[in-house]
Amino acid sequence: MQIRDGFQKLTEFKKAKRDFLESIKSINEKKEVRLEESDSRVLASDLSSPNPIPSFERAAMDGFAVKASDTYGGGSSSPITLDLDKDPGDKGAEKVHTGSAIPSEADAVVKIEDTEKNGKRLQVFKAISPSENVDLVGEDVEEGELIFQKGQELRPFDLGLLRSLQVPEVEVFRRPRVLVVPTGNEVVPRDGDPGPGEVIESNSLVIKVIAERLDALVSKHDIVGDTPKRLYEALKKGKKFDLVVFSGGTSVGERDHTAKVVKEHGEISSHGIGIKPGKPTLLGMYDDIPVICLPGHPVACFISAQLFMRPALLKLANKKDLGLRSTDAYLSRKIESKVGFRTFTRVSIEGRQAVPIRTSGSGIQSTLTSSDGFVSINEETEGLDKGQKVEVFLFE
Repeated sequence: MQIRDGFQKLTEFKKAKRDFLESIKSINEKKEVRLEESDSRVLASDLSSPNPIPSFERAAMDGFAVKASDTYGGGSSSPITLDLDKDPGDKGAEKVHTGSAIPSEADAVVKIEDTEKNGKRLQVFKAISPSENVDLVGEDVEEGELIFQKGQELRPFDLGLLRSLQVPEVEVFRRPRVLVVPTGNEVVPRDGDPGPGEVIESNSLVIKVIAERLDALVSKHDIVGDTPKRLYEALKKGKKFDLVVFSGGTSVGERDHTAKVVKEHGEISSHGIGIKPGKPTLLGMYDDIPVICLPGHPVACFISAQLFMRPALLKLANKKDLGLRSTDAYLSRKIESKVGFRTFTRVSIEGRQAVPIRTSGSGIQSTLTSSDGFVSINEETEGLDKGQKVEVFLFE
């Protein structure tokens, strides 16, 4: 579906996202990193176990290591008596703790609560089977077993398993490198003194933090003025990166040159997308490097970064896109939306209710800080009713 709204045409949200992501190639470069530095990294090759876990037969319970056959016939009313001075297998028993090795002569562990100790005599009130309450060699992980496949994103407990296997390093894909370029004659640095019509530039910090939370390596460019020459100079620096993200200059005004520069020197996939907020977003390529031009208004910048930059970085990093965390809630009041636009309404969560904060106002930053997430309204829908169950995508 194509719609007109200031731009010559607007691309439907799903199509814009799909076309852009299909043009992105995942990073293939690999490197070895220390296990301690591999959290959230993606394995670049299959990984098999060099050792078994456990590497010895160990007690799964506190109790006494025995030969199972020595307990046969034992019961609650007629216990079997074993000698603690003798070895298992010779009508004897040896005390063991959870995780400790069992004697080679033993093949089972009787739980401490199923016994009664009288001096050197141990009464056993339950017959047990061989291997009962025993972790066998390789029962957790067998030697040579495939434990992780290429593409596995490592999590804290994955690192714990690898440490148990004494794996010192892992081969992973290189992290994406991102260049963030803030633009605009009206924005000034954080330590600047904004005059009338000027504001402190903040979008690049938001973009940087989002990207770093996705494990990207981010470089921030100085603020670039609204001239084609300066914008092109910044774009050329993107050749050393995996993704270039501009902030501002994406609309169709006289001072909005970013789209012209990308079109002249690269390729535009979509410019003007049927979303609110975020309509001026531009998606394209420059020298096979994906380029995202986010709107200058802070709310539209953040929402568009979540919709397009986030999945782009995940694909570059060879990571699965499992979507944003979400929760179900019920609208406290009706939400209005415009047919033909995918609408993202900021909401706060109060108990089981989603309280709409605002749909419009893409420059009002406080509507983000007072929200817990957003509700997505499809293009074909003309608003959502009070009390309607909705999925709230949570801010992180």
